[in-house]
Amino acid sequence: MQKLFFRADGNSSIGLGHLLRLLAVADALKNNFEITFTVQNLTPYVNDLLQPYCNQVVSLPEETNFQKEAQYLCSNYISKDCIVVLDGYNFTTTYQTILKKACKKLVYIDDLNSFHQVADVVINHAPLANQLQYDVEPYTQLCLGLSYALLRHEFIQHSSNRSIQSISKVMLSMGGADVHNVSLKFIKVLENIDSIKEVCLLLGKVNVHFEKIEAYVTSSQSKKFTLKSNLSAKQLCEELVANDLLICPASTTAIEACAVGIPIIGGYTADNQLEILNGLTQQECMYNLGDLTMVTEAQISAVLSEYITQPALATNLLNAQKKLIDGKSHERLMNLFTNLQHATL
Repeated sequence: MQKLFFRADGNSSIGLGHLLRLLAVADALKNNFEITFTVQNLTPYVNDLLQPYCNQVVSLPEETNFQKEAQYLCSNYISKDCIVVLDGYNFTTTYQTILKKACKKLVYIDDLNSFHQVADVVINHAPLANQLQYDVEPYTQLCLGLSYALLRHEFIQHSSNRSIQSISKVMLSMGGADVHNVSLKFIKVLENIDSIKEVCLLLGKVNVHFEKIEAYVTSSQSKKFTLKSNLSAKQLCEELVANDLLICPASTTAIEACAVGIPIIGGYTADNQLEILNGLTQQECMYNLGDLTMVTEAQISAVLSEYITQPALATNLLNAQKKLIDGKSHERLMNLFTNLQHATL
């Protein structure tokens, strides 16, 4: 069976986005390929997250010299019968060049388009990624846009034809890390809107503000908040369906939400979310609040009030989302990696 070697990290500083995208790739391929995940400073939570999608999880020692890490991987794990898949901003041109010499084929998952690519394949699933100008080698294959949506099967298989009659149940998810504690700002706004009766607050276990937010919600006079974490893909789908509105940044979570079907009010907390944000905004699949670290409580409250009093606005977002994802990305990923498997060196 063809070996796949996945390399990404996830922690309280960078969140889990890189790992979640690779999980989607692994989910599409796991029945036909032998998959190894490698992660620096592997935690029990991340290990448990990865195990169902692969054959092996390897914990790498902490290393800030990534050229040295690349050489270590080539000496200990990577061989000419192995396809390597990278997702992370430390895996730049030099790193890729070292690995490419040692492996069969090299794939890079991207969302910044910030350096020259020597990978055989670059995947960027931002909605308008096919408009980007990439600096690549002549042989590099570009797989761009939502035709290659990196979603686990639970999101792809779910379909919804609902419309929004009223907004009383809201889900808030600011990502695995939420370094700036944007969650707390939105919690304070939601706390004071009487027509919102229930708030599902999704927090990552790697969130350094977890205990602070938990204490605030627990002490709040409002009992509308339910705190949840460590949801499986199936559980997250169920929560998206159960709520009337999602507040989140333009990360993979937003694309998952579009696949399931839920109105989104969002923005960005990091520059790597801008391509997805611009794409989803242009296609009218989410309302764009801009920089979520800078938006004020008054601005958030005004937008929420507008959607609460005019639920047809939310239904319009749903209708646009239905046109976004065709559900065939797993099939395309399988074809892509099957071709890489049979390619000559």
